[in-house]
Amino acid sequence: PHMMGGRGGYPPMGGRGGPPPHMMGMGYGGPPPGMGMGMGMGGPGMPGMGPGGPGMPIPLPNPMGGDFGPGNGKRVVILNLPWQTSWQALKEFFSAAGNIARADIAIDETGRSRGYGTVRFTTEEEANHCINSLNGADFQGRIITVRMDKYQN
Repeated sequence: PHMMGGRGGYPPMGGRGGPPPHMMGMGYGGPPPGMGMGMGMGGPGMPGMGPGGPGMPIPLPNPMGGDFGPGNGKRVVILNLPWQTSWQALKEFFSAAGNIARADIAIDETGRSRGYGTVRFTTEEEANHCINSLNGADFQGRIITVRMDKYQN
């Protein structure tokens, strides 16, 4: 009679009181998952954001313009330049065709020549004379192409 009773006075493990174990962490009291969240956010069309609305970027008029305004047919582009050509050598060579306002060599992000450059003359006549007289010329051992720069405006 003594040995009985060791088992039985206590409630079985797995407890009473509180929700059943499989209900733990299910978030009672709130809306079902995925509901009620994000409703009413960004309703019909935000004002001012339509196509062509305020804040549209204005395209730049001259992608290669830099700090020297409209060209009006005074700038020529020279292709097939040797890598080592400097803008000074370019200006010196092309000064035979007329008065040069500016000479540039295009360079990449590493500082190396990209093999072409531009020369701006003070008049359209000089630019046209340059194209007629120097297109196909030998410049530092290479045959260069000289034409009107289509990116000027």
